[in-house]
Amino acid sequence: MAVAPSVVAVPLSGRTIAIAVTASLLCALYGDVLERRLTGRTRTSSAAKVLLLVLLTLVVFWDVERPANVAGEGFATQIETDAIRMEFSHDGAEKP
Repeated sequence: MAVAPSVVAVPLSGRTIAIAVTASLLCALYGDVLERRLTGRTRTSSAAKVLLLVLLTLVVFWDVERPANVAGEGFATQIETDAIRMEFSHDGAEKP
């Protein structure tokens, strides 16, 4: 019995892709460190290491952007709700 790929395939979200790219970059950097420790030499050039680190930095920002955005929106909603509550709880009389 053949199963259609569309039934089994899981749609990849941007978050899943960002985590996968982060993990692959970390594995590449860690593999270089292990190779250097075990053999005393490395096949990765300095330019490639710099490129990997720059890509890792960008992808980490990509990973953190969405949760930070959601948290920021949550805090903004909470502040707005608190301000509205304070407005309605105010009885209209000015305090001395």
